[in-house]
Amino acid sequence: TKESRPLKNINVKSYPTTMELGKTYQLETEVIPANTSDDYTIRYESKTPSIVSVDSNGKVTPLSPGKGTIIVSVNQFNRQINVTVVDNTIYVTDINITNDLNKIYKGTSYTINATISPENQTETDKVTMTSSDSNIISVTNGDGYTKWTAKNEGTVTITCKAGKFTKDYTVTVKPPYVSPTGISISLDKTSIALGTTAKASGTITPSNATDKSVTWKSSNTG
Repeated sequence: TKESRPLKNINVKSYPTTMELGKTYQLETEVIPANTSDDYTIRYESKTPSIVSVDSNGKVTPLSPGKGTIIVSVNQFNRQINVTVVDNTIYVTDINITNDLNKIYKGTSYTINATISPENQTETDKVTMTSSDSNIISVTNGDGYTKWTAKNEGTVTITCKAGKFTKDYTVTVKPPYVSPTGISISLDKTSIALGTTAKASGTITPSNATDKSVTWKSSNTG
């Protein structure tokens, strides 16, 4: 004759009564006696599903701050688990694109760099971007990078998102960049005496070059 060892009780092993958003926790339930001859099934149920969820294996997922209740039942035995869900997340408060947005030219692609503030935020490390008009700027969000392709001239809104925080940038695509091909220099004097000055001017070609600025540097200032 098989020895009868009826189920007498259940015990939920030690668990944290305070649970943090963004983490998961595992409940472990043991039957008493451990070698009971009774058939049994361990069931988990959340009485506060908006605060905390629990799956059939006892995995607990905090969902929102508040007081949560989970019922553990094995046959006729029940245990009530009371927890407090807290939010210790340091949220994103700003997103800054570090590229020069005044230099976005039609026909060019750009790898966009963005920083998230504050530095000690714990919400996310990922920034995603969307364009209000992909015919002007199309956006590709890759694994650890974002690429813009300036397709046509015009102005769009680029929306950046990190965690729950969003920030909009207004970006204007300029005509295609025209590189300088030459420079002609002229002086207001044909000769310069020691201790005197002369005025120099430079003219960039072609005349429609995007950047016509000229910088000057001497090879010997002594």
